[in-house]
Amino acid sequence: MPGSPTAALTGFEVFIRPALRQMAGYQHLERRTVRAKIAQGWESPFGKEEYVQARVTGTPGHGYTVEPIGKPGRPLLTGMARANCLILLSASTRLVAAGESVDCIVIDQ
Repeated sequence: MPGSPTAALTGFEVFIRPALRQMAGYQHLERRTVRAKIAQGWESPFGKEEYVQARVTGTPGHGYTVEPIGKPGRPLLTGMARANCLILLSASTRLVAAGESVDCIVIDQ
């Protein structure tokens, strides 16, 4: 696991938790994901998959909106405590534009 507490928590959610659930015999390994529209845009490091701590709001019927907590690329432990999702960005993403839809891993359930 990485040395940064925020990176360790993210690594646990993305890699360790699904592996533990598989070993325990669960059918559903991954957390629920939703598509949400970005409230504000930013630049993402090209060539690197990124998980951005964020807060998603909305409903299935009306759609979801997501807003990063703090500065993307500079995660803080306090931000992880306030986050209810992780925005998943592929390694090929360079620019995230406001209004664009992204996948969000819901972590508050």
